[in-house]
Amino acid sequence: MTTFLPDTSTRPGPARVNHRVVNQSAPRVDVNEYTSDTALVEAVIAFGPGSAAGTAAESTAAHAALTRIGAEVATASYQHDADLSNRISPVHHSHDRWGNRVDHIEFHPAYHRIMGYSVGQGLHTSAWANPGPGANVLRAAGFMLVSQIEAGHGCPVSMTHAVVPALRRSPELAEFWEPKLLSTVYDPELRDPATKQSAIFGMAMTEKQGGSDVRANTTRAVPNSDGTWSLTGHKWFCSAPQSDAFLVLAQTSDPLDPDSRRDALSCFLVPRILPGGERNPFYVQRLKDKLGNRSNSSSEIELDATVGWLVGEQGRGVPTIIEMVNRTRLDCIIGSAAGLRQGVRPAPCGVRRHPHRPAGDGQRHRRPAARERGGDVDGRASGVRP
Repeated sequence: MTTFLPDTSTRPGPARVNHRVVNQSAPRVDVNEYTSDTALVEAVIAFGPGSAAGTAAESTAAHAALTRIGAEVATASYQHDADLSNRISPVHHSHDRWGNRVDHIEFHPAYHRIMGYSVGQGLHTSAWANPGPGANVLRAAGFMLVSQIEAGHGCPVSMTHAVVPALRRSPELAEFWEPKLLSTVYDPELRDPATKQSAIFGMAMTEKQGGSDVRANTTRAVPNSDGTWSLTGHKWFCSAPQSDAFLVLAQTSDPLDPDSRRDALSCFLVPRILPGGERNPFYVQRLKDKLGNRSNSSSEIELDATVGWLVGEQGRGVPTIIEMVNRTRLDCIIGSAAGLRQGVRPAPCGVRRHPHRPAGDGQRHRRPAARERGGDVDGRASGVRP
């Protein structure tokens, strides 16, 4: 009987590697991102805790905290979580299996581990929880360290940091929400805020027709008899829709001329879950399909008689929310500097770690241009630090 099975009698043994990997930098693992960053260390010494009227103990504690963060983000496990968070993007589930509208954003567990670490280190609100000279420098340095490895989660971390001064314009709201913002316990579950020890905040301003010109917003808010407001409209860009609550801009009547048709932007606190556990009408239409920053869920939302609480004065929404906007924009600068540093670090690192890598017809360590260029790139990255 004829068989068509292959003849394996002359087949070679197990596959062998037929080449060596050369001219590649080693993985940047277990390189402390704080102690190896001379410019950042010197900045913390100059402007961080203990730099002015502080004590040596405060300075020592600050450097110890940042050294721990620098070591953690350099571990293979942290970097693997950062990789998973970006390769396995968040998923929007509009309804549960029984047909109830839930607008749940599902993340890979790696993302929650990254978030939990940053919140646990106080990188969201430590400058408010422990105010004093250098507190914002300490918090910014830690934020920069984690952002070098995983930038996307910096969005909700930054917004939670930045919302505190805006909320303080309404002391009764700050009294309830601020202790939750200052907590270092990460709790991503959406439920009645009164039952939660901590909270994460987001922000929603931009609309399709206006873009950055929020004066063109059409979302409206009307007062309710219980002191709350009902918001109806859309937001073209809502950051971190999985958050517990948001600051949202909406048009109201002009408080100085309520009988006129003139609108005035006001700022509102809109929670995902209302007191008592009922879901607020906060409808996620879709998540943005972005080129980068993929671990971070950015969304488009619809509001339909969605309940909110006025923050600050009616008609003064922009001056109120700008407190939050300004601080998030500062964090954008810090995050950009973090990305630049991480992008160029393999170049000088490669020169130092692999001095015998080929460069033209010679060896890299014998090429002054290679050494100088590596240092030049590193220096330029250090020069953009905020």
